[in-house]
Amino acid sequence: MRGHDIGAVLLIALSMVVAACSGAGDTSDMVARDRSEDEAAIRELLVANEAATNRHDSTGVAATYTSEGDVWIVGYPRLSGLDEIRRNEEEFYSTPGFQEWRTTIDAIRFISRDAAIVETTDLTILDTGELAAQTTWIVSRNNGKWRFVAVRVMSFDEQP
Repeated sequence: MRGHDIGAVLLIALSMVVAACSGAGDTSDMVARDRSEDEAAIRELLVANEAATNRHDSTGVAATYTSEGDVWIVGYPRLSGLDEIRRNEEEFYSTPGFQEWRTTIDAIRFISRDAAIVETTDLTILDTGELAAQTTWIVSRNNGKWRFVAVRVMSFDEQP
C-alpha cells in the first residue's frame, strides 16, 4: 500500500472506532434521545405506587413490581417476590400512626432502552412526626410496561 492509502484506511478505521464508541447506529438506546415518554411512564408508575400505598392497597403496590421484584430496606431483611412485598405492605399499613407516604423523584437515569435507575426522596408521615428516606428504584420495561425490579431504601432520618 502507498502512504496515502494507509492513511485513508487508518482514517476509515478510526472513524469506525469513534462511531462505535459514541454509539452511532446503536440500537440499545444508550445514546442521547428523547426519553420524555419513558420518563412520564416511570413517573406514573411511582405515582401509582404512592397512591396504592396511601389507599392501603397492598395488591395495588405489588402490581407495580415485576414478578421477581425485591425490596431491601436498610436494617431489615430483603423481600423477594410479590407475596412478600404484599405482606410487607400490609404490615407497613398497620404501623401505629401511619398517615401518608410521599415520594419525590430526584433523578431518572436510563441505563439501556428498557432499564432505568430512579433516585427518590421519600417521606413517611406518622402521628408522631415525619421519617425521610433516600431510595433507589431499578425499573425495567417488559412488553411495553414499566415495573419495579428492585428497590433499595438506603437511609432514614431518625425515628420520630
